[in-house]
Amino acid sequence: MTVIAVGDQSLSAGTGELSAVENVWDQIDWDQVSRAVLRLQARIAKATEVGRWNKVKALLSPPVGL
Repeated sequence: MTVIAVGDQSLSAGTGELSAVENVWDQIDWDQVSRAVLRLQARIAKATEVGRWNKVKALLSPPVGL
């Protein structure tokens, strides 16, 4: 059985208890996510073009605190 943690909730996959996960998934602002990804891709491309490899590495790393 797979356990999925969402915030303070733990849900078991395969038991029909995924409605809370689906709720969270549906609440994501996908337009905002898409814009953030496009901005990040542009920043990575620009840093790559000018050879700022430490910046590229930092941009590819997950944000601190997650």
